[in-house]
Amino acid sequence: MTRKQTVATFSLLVVACAGMALAQKSSSTRTIRGQVLGPDEKPVFLAVVHLKNEKTGEVLSVVTDKEGRYAFADLPLGDDYELYAEFEELRSRTRRLSSLDTRTRIFMNFRLQKSEKKSEEPAKKEAQPKP
Repeated sequence: MTRKQTVATFSLLVVACAGMALAQKSSSTRTIRGQVLGPDEKPVFLAVVHLKNEKTGEVLSVVTDKEGRYAFADLPLGDDYELYAEFEELRSRTRRLSSLDTRTRIFMNFRLQKSEKKSEEPAKKEAQPKP
């Protein structure tokens, strides 16, 4: 092999390895994106979407843009996640994303609704024995 052929082969090998490394990186992480809608089906600006990593307990939060869109990027593919959105007194249902789901691009929309407050039960009076 001539020196020129050796350099060309080595260059191709370097480019191929770099491409494989980038492909491996992108396949070991995921992106979650979507939109937050209000009860009126309109996008909610400045809603907060919370993402909890079930493995580490870390919570990330992002704020939606004018179209109600949000995104979380570079999340480890092998972890479980719990997500929900909220805005003022409105909240979405909590959704889970399993580590068994191997998709690298997830689209998850949320619909906000009035959160149900737990009614406080009146304190029970203990029966007092009569004298």
